[in-house]
Amino acid sequence: MDNSWQNEIYGQYETTLSSNNIPIELVEFPREFITRVLLSAIFTLKGVNRIQAAELYMQNQTIKLIVNAQEISLKDFPSVFITNTIQGMVESLKGVDSASNILIQVNAI
Repeated sequence: MDNSWQNEIYGQYETTLSSNNIPIELVEFPREFITRVLLSAIFTLKGVNRIQAAELYMQNQTIKLIVNAQEISLKDFPSVFITNTIQGMVESLKGVDSASNILIQVNAI
């Protein structure tokens, strides 16, 4: 198995997050953690080799993932796995009670 993606997740990225259409300010630890977890999940999907930009939209347990301006189709298990992971991380943040609508944008710098 090619593990070159592991070097990619430690590159320089800018990440923004909003929950229920409200921007969430992220300090270093949660920003880096969310970024690395999302990038790791994306890199394990077939057909993804390099990430310049990624957007994850989640609304009421439905996920849409766009990588490098192309929508990535997800089968049931990866969709549920990523949704639950992201929702758990976001709802753990201070000031976020229930995250029914999440947008995460990650861009390479």
